[in-house]
Amino acid sequence: MKAWQILLALLLLPACSRTATQQLSEPKPASSAPESVMMKVASVEPQKPEPPPIPRSSAVDFREDPGALITRRAREKATRVAAAHAGLQRLQQVNLQTLYHQAMHGDVNAQVDLGLIFFEGKRVPKNLVQAQHWWAVAAHRGHPMAHANLRLLKPDGPQESISFFGTRGKGRRFIFIIDKSGSMQSGRFQTAKSELVKTLRKLPAGTQFKIYFFNHQAEPMPGRGLLIASPQSIAWAEKWIQTRHSSGGTDPSQALKWAFKLKPDTVWLLTDGEFAHDETIMEQLARDNPNKSTRINTLAFHVRTGELALRKIAQAHGGAYRFVAQ
Repeated sequence: MKAWQILLALLLLPACSRTATQQLSEPKPASSAPESVMMKVASVEPQKPEPPPIPRSSAVDFREDPGALITRRAREKATRVAAAHAGLQRLQQVNLQTLYHQAMHGDVNAQVDLGLIFFEGKRVPKNLVQAQHWWAVAAHRGHPMAHANLRLLKPDGPQESISFFGTRGKGRRFIFIIDKSGSMQSGRFQTAKSELVKTLRKLPAGTQFKIYFFNHQAEPMPGRGLLIASPQSIAWAEKWIQTRHSSGGTDPSQALKWAFKLKPDTVWLLTDGEFAHDETIMEQLARDNPNKSTRINTLAFHVRTGELALRKIAQAHGGAYRFVAQ
């Protein structure tokens, strides 16, 4: 080794020693938090949410006597039931009033329902006369269920006797066939209508009736079937009668044919004229009333022109004939 290399090594040796000494004695960098804190942070678990408090209304007071608790809850239940029942009754009453209002304004479904309520007697006192009335009104409007319900009332009962212009009829099903031809003018038609109204007002409750006016064709009272007599139905019939007017010819055959399909007990036939086909009408009646189960009363009104035919009809069908002078 040369002398200059030995000299360089000697010069560098102290510097290397100091560097090594500093590295051995230099402390490691410390953590920003103490070790105990770090351990605590690592060991902390997320907290679970606390359950919500029990509502006071559903909480049980364990200090309350069990017997008193049962009594209190029973009383509360009874109060709720009574309130619900009272509310239901009020609702039913409102519905019934609404139903009656609808029936009065011509709602046929409401009329059928109202008749059923009176028939059953569950929400109101049982009243068969009211049931008959509302079903009959609905039947006149053509409601099929009303016709079926009327059969439940079984109108066949004690025979009733009524009078029209002095001729009596028996039974419970009455039909009036009234001439409204042009010859019935000059007050005759009004007289016939007035007497008809008086007779209707005397009909016993629960009997049934139908009116046909005729000239050269028949004009039946609106509605299907017979109308059950009641103050309301008779008042309605009176209004309809007063709106009829006289005109045209004289032919009761169509009215008689329709009338006998309803199986009446008594029929009144009133006219002031002679029929164009007397024999044809008598043959028709013989077919429609073969067993003479329907009584036919005939009335010659003001003139005796058709008296012979009217007498024959009445005698053949167990009725009475009468001449009515104006």
